[in-house]
Amino acid sequence: MRLIQREWFPGLSWETAELLDVHARLIDFLWTQQMLRVTDAEAWLDSDHDTRFLRLWGLHRDAAQAARVKLNELAGGTGTGYDVDATSAV
Repeated sequence: MRLIQREWFPGLSWETAELLDVHARLIDFLWTQQMLRVTDAEAWLDSDHDTRFLRLWGLHRDAAQAARVKLNELAGGTGTGYDVDATSAV
């Protein structure tokens, strides 16, 4: 996948790498929280999981937004209805 990304979409490589990095951190966090919740619910409740999740989610949202903006720049942002907009990512 990364080879295709670099070869076919070189203009998005930094944004894609950032998005994949944050995504991996978010998945790791969710997995860790699930394991903690299953094995030690009290420790999970004390782990400040909401604050950490919201921070990671914000980073993920920002990385996705940066990729969307860069994609529009590369695509020329023609205004023809084919532009990548925030609603299409929802």
